[in-house]
Amino acid sequence: MVRIARNLLFALGLAAGVVACSEQDTVPLDLDGTIPLVDPPAHSDAGNEEAREQGQQLAEQQCLDDPQLAEGVVKIVQPETDFVVAEIVVDCSEVR
Repeated sequence: MVRIARNLLFALGLAAGVVACSEQDTVPLDLDGTIPLVDPPAHSDAGNEEAREQGQQLAEQQCLDDPQLAEGVVKIVQPETDFVVAEIVVDCSEVR
């Protein structure tokens, strides 16, 4: 009797899973390649080039100032929140 009840519960669970999965919308796959590829949007970072270059120079200068330093690190932080927006890391062995 217990075995029949267990099998019945298993069957009901399996049926509920099948019904739940069958209600999802299907997405057709284009396997023959007729959908054109989408290029990622061009990310314009031109306004930050000067700031990045300045941060790079400061990190390199850290390496030159301290011969024991393994990496020069410059963190760009939002002044109001102290949130680190960017971090520039330079390997000092490449600078020296």
